[in-house]
Amino acid sequence: MIMTRFITFVFIVIAATACTTATKTDTTNQDKADMTSVDSIAADTLVVETEISLPELNIDNFELDYFKEIAKTADNKNFSTSPVSVTFSLSMIANFCDTPLQKQIIKVMKAESLTRLNNRVLRDINRLTNSSEDTKMLIGNSLWLTNTQPINLGSRRDSLQKYFKATVAEVDFSNPQTIDRIISWGHQASDGNITPNIPHFSQDCGSIAISLLYYIGSWISPFDKNATKKQIFHKADGDTLVDMMHKEFSTRYYSTKDFKSVTMALKGDNSLLLILPKKGLTPNDILTNFNSSSLKRTIDNGQQTYIQLSLPRFEINTQQSIGQPLKNIGIELLPTQFKCLGLRNLGISIDQLTKIKLDEEGVQAKADTQTITVILSCDDDKYDDNPEPIVIKFDRPFIYLLRNNKTKSIIMSGIYAGPEE
Repeated sequence: MIMTRFITFVFIVIAATACTTATKTDTTNQDKADMTSVDSIAADTLVVETEISLPELNIDNFELDYFKEIAKTADNKNFSTSPVSVTFSLSMIANFCDTPLQKQIIKVMKAESLTRLNNRVLRDINRLTNSSEDTKMLIGNSLWLTNTQPINLGSRRDSLQKYFKATVAEVDFSNPQTIDRIISWGHQASDGNITPNIPHFSQDCGSIAISLLYYIGSWISPFDKNATKKQIFHKADGDTLVDMMHKEFSTRYYSTKDFKSVTMALKGDNSLLLILPKKGLTPNDILTNFNSSSLKRTIDNGQQTYIQLSLPRFEINTQQSIGQPLKNIGIELLPTQFKCLGLRNLGISIDQLTKIKLDEEGVQAKADTQTITVILSCDDDKYDDNPEPIVIKFDRPFIYLLRNNKTKSIIMSGIYAGPEE
């Protein structure tokens, strides 16, 4: 038997004149001073630039900081998010937006230039999608532009195709077959594992940028179904019962005065980090001062230990607008930041939909929207002398991060706060 886990993820950016329920704001043109991939933007697209004033922030690690901002909005509720897909999406946007937004993205990503950012993305996509017999990851990026207005992508089209392996197409958003075409792209990009569920858009839609990711791996050994039993989980608002899975195995364990952590190894050079706050502390108490150094210390200092693990069987569905969390860390998407494409009077919405369901055998993602589907595995090597295990019960709200060990990308992260009524 193989223990499996799938995760479903959606990330869509829509620019439109009357496309969706949009958050409206302002900015301007493309940065001609950057490197080879976008420095040949046509001069006739120049507009007057308006610099956006955002607070000076010390961005430690974009993906971790983004996750922490999302966590602030969770309010003792379950949620999941995919920081690495947000990285890919925003980096793609940096290649066709106007100068102020492009500068924000480059600064927050600590890339120095667009060329460096693009090359980093290409490197990570190649490493993450290096599938083997034991693991598989698929990444799909696309940009869909209205064909009702003259849009000159120029060298930006080449950049999107080269660095993001993106599909770029001009479409008629008033034609019902356009949705079918986007869905067909999602199927092809994910080998049939993802069915994009595109939100309603009108004929005034200007562009849709989509990033999706599919990942599958396997547990080295499954949890025993017969060992799963109803046990108490201490939610913030009171105790409840959950289906608690149990397993004894050898894995990396780390403990501080504030939390305990278990790092569970996956095939394909990925790992799942579980962080359990000490009693009296919440996940956000831990995340408040948790930075890249904390993350590195937690992972590097973990010692191979024989543990008795109790972990809830859970399912999390999250749909959220992520514009405000991005603004909080220095990236503000504004309606006029795509003037270089020739689009005017835009409304912008940036949304994310995720689903993660974990049980002893596996998780099946529903066929909706852009998805990340993940099957996780853990290291099951045991000590020969079979020592007394350390008992770790994830019976109160905890943090989880799925990471790639080579790129350090956070594929999926979130908080499990307990079963929802």
